[in-house]
Amino acid sequence: MKPIHRWLCVLALLLLLAGGCAPKAQHTTGPRNVSRQNVSRQDDLPSWAPEHPSPEFLRAARYLKAIPPEAQPYSAEYVPCWELFGSLTDQQLTEFMTWRYQLRTTRNLSKEALDAFMKIGQAGVEGDRVVLAFRGVRVPIKSFSPRQRQLLDKYIAVYAGENQGPGKHDLLVDLYHAGAKQDLSNVALSFDARGHLVMMTFGGIDKPFPFIGSSDFAQLRESSAPRLREKLQEKPRAETGRAE
Repeated sequence: MKPIHRWLCVLALLLLLAGGCAPKAQHTTGPRNVSRQNVSRQDDLPSWAPEHPSPEFLRAARYLKAIPPEAQPYSAEYVPCWELFGSLTDQQLTEFMTWRYQLRTTRNLSKEALDAFMKIGQAGVEGDRVVLAFRGVRVPIKSFSPRQRQLLDKYIAVYAGENQGPGKHDLLVDLYHAGAKQDLSNVALSFDARGHLVMMTFGGIDKPFPFIGSSDFAQLRESSAPRLREKLQEKPRAETGRAE
């Protein structure tokens, strides 16, 4: 596991400040039956794809593509990350792909946060007005289906194998040390898009604690640009810091 990007910590803080963004329990179901034929071409699957990919992996391949190895070395965490992404419901995938916006001013936004969003093209500035754009979805683990718990267990096993060495722990130990309950009922799994890159992390629901999980594990196949200029031109409202 690589260190979580500082950008994600900035995003998390903004989401916590934005009322109404707390994760809600959602009924989750397994993906519809998906075969290799549903992926447009065999070449669309990563070179490291399993010989017999799961339905969840193939479903994820509709939305994701591999990160070039020259940009980031392959990690064994990729496959279970793709499978967990592919286990999201249609509603959750729609939420993930939908841009949300937060209107703020330069007076109540740190330069570090603004620079982080500007660097990836997810912020616009006009005078002292700022619009931030973000995409992501959070799913409480307590709402997981039995199949999703199986996929989570698979990820936990791979995570442990990838994070051996002095001072390293398995995922459950890391989560418990951060404040997670034994049954993970106060933990949510998050997928967030940073530009065209996708990352997966675990965070607290009742109280925030350090984010734990993978670094970037995929790229989006299609990534529409946020409507920053349009949002900046909207009539100003009383500032609330809430996401739209």
